[in-house]
Amino acid sequence: MSKQTNMTTGNPTKLLLSFAIPLMFGTILQQSFIIVDRIIVGHLIGANAFASVGATGSVSMVFTSLCLGIAIGSGIVLSQFFGANDEAGTALAIRNGTMISTVSTLIISAFALLITRPLLILLNTPVSLLEDAVNYMSVSLGGLIFVIIYYIPFSILRSLGDAKTPIIFLATCSILNIVFDLVFILIFHTGVEGTAIASLLAQGIAGILCFAYAIKKYSYFQKAIKEAKFDRSIARQILKICIPMGFQYSLIYLSSSILQWVINGFGTSVIGAFAATSQIENLIQQPFTALGTAIATYTGQNIGAGKTERIKQGLISALKICASYSLILLLVFWVFGKLAMNMFVSDTVIIENAVTGIHITSTFFMALGMSQILRYLLNGTGDSAYSMANGILEIACRLVFVFALTNISFIGQWGYGGQLLSHGFVLHYFLFGDIKAASGNRKNINDLYIFIRKFDILKNNTLSFMEGNIMSKVIMMCGVCGSGKTTYAKQKEQEGYIRLSIDEEMWNIYGQKGIDYSETQYDELSEKVELLLRQKMISLIKNGKNVVIDFSFWNKDNREFYRNMIENAGGIVELVYMKANKELLRKRLQKRNLSLHANSPFIITDEILEHHYKGFQEPQGEGEIVILQK
Repeated sequence: MSKQTNMTTGNPTKLLLSFAIPLMFGTILQQSFIIVDRIIVGHLIGANAFASVGATGSVSMVFTSLCLGIAIGSGIVLSQFFGANDEAGTALAIRNGTMISTVSTLIISAFALLITRPLLILLNTPVSLLEDAVNYMSVSLGGLIFVIIYYIPFSILRSLGDAKTPIIFLATCSILNIVFDLVFILIFHTGVEGTAIASLLAQGIAGILCFAYAIKKYSYFQKAIKEAKFDRSIARQILKICIPMGFQYSLIYLSSSILQWVINGFGTSVIGAFAATSQIENLIQQPFTALGTAIATYTGQNIGAGKTERIKQGLISALKICASYSLILLLVFWVFGKLAMNMFVSDTVIIENAVTGIHITSTFFMALGMSQILRYLLNGTGDSAYSMANGILEIACRLVFVFALTNISFIGQWGYGGQLLSHGFVLHYFLFGDIKAASGNRKNINDLYIFIRKFDILKNNTLSFMEGNIMSKVIMMCGVCGSGKTTYAKQKEQEGYIRLSIDEEMWNIYGQKGIDYSETQYDELSEKVELLLRQKMISLIKNGKNVVIDFSFWNKDNREFYRNMIENAGGIVELVYMKANKELLRKRLQKRNLSLHANSPFIITDEILEHHYKGFQEPQGEGEIVILQK
């Protein structure tokens, strides 16, 4: 039985939980073994070694998260093709996303190795920790390719809705990591470098095993290997999303690296406490990440399927889950904080500092979780640019708050908790900041859509009217080939409408049928182009643009599908039916067949016309505007 989850039907809460819980347990399992890894370092090598590894955490993640963000961005595109039931597009997204992620990682890894030592010195790493920190970080960043080999198949499987299979390989990786840690430290006496090598080996082995499993079980992977090729249009679409996502992820850790510079100035004990609290925070934040990944996949699949009305339901469910989990965490860490910190080291000063730190940070977990969910949802819509801009705002706030508070004498080292104020600030901006600008400070807005108004695909018609937005008008052209649809659509284009044409896009991207690509490829390529145009249409609607869709819309089901998609995105539909008799169509097509171009890419024979004419379902009672051709 397939483990893929189709998130375009069914109860949103159940779907999100069924996807997020396995993913959450998998990542918690992974983080638990990472914590065990740190405990091994702290107790078998020493407190200085523990602090050395902790001092590299944020700066290493600047580069690692850039690679992971690119892989996750590729998964968003993949989930949209999967949601649209486009097997060829899904396979292309797998192949192209893997190629982009791999090449990007090799470049990032090489650059990171060049600047490791200067960067750690710049961050004010204490001399007593520097050599161990350099050695650990050099091995970790030099082996980033093993990390991405490990992460790519996990990201792809999650985008397909399979959150359960990766858990098996996460567990495999985690167990191997601990075994290799003990071997390198106790037998080979390699110090902190050994723990880095152990992690890379474990991830590489688990990644290869996961790839092998996916290729065997999923036809998408098989098709990606055997048939899919590099595709410029897919690559552009992936890069458009994954570059902002990669920078979004890395910028968060870049700000953490700057904060690490502040922490390093307070000495080894504070560095150790910060490392301990960071490990705990990484562990407990995994459910937020799992829920965010679930909402991104859920959103991507539903956009691909044209079911944007389901996204609001999913968002409400995700926010409720987040709030409940945050309150539980707050209680746990205020009651059992000291017990948790005792796991890492026996140094009482480090433990005391760490306990106070976890009390401060747990207060802001709810704001952190909610802002992450909203950001992931934006990524799922493909609007990663705004999500990145929001991330930059958060980073700026973190730095301002921390630098300001740590320089107040009676606050001192505890000012690093000021970074968490940024989550509350950003959440406020998400929920209310843009409302005031759009609504003239109007109060008592109860519709949850207003919380996320930046991506208008979630707004209904009433909200658009209330905010004074100009609603997009979308003209759907309908008729048999030769009926004059393109002529009419071009007239509307002169009036300011944006015209979308499958024939033109096919011509521009793939060339002429029968010459640049085989006739047997036409259906597969045209489906892929239609999906791209569908996504472009939604983007235009949410930006208030008028659109004319220069398609044929032969059957009623297809017209209804697009009508629902347009209306759910906040647009107004006008169906224009170009009605013509068969003889008139034949005469027009005979003339059109003399010159092939973007809007007439191949010859329409009498047999093809007869097939189209018989298969055409004339609109009746659909609010159509009929333009009789003579």
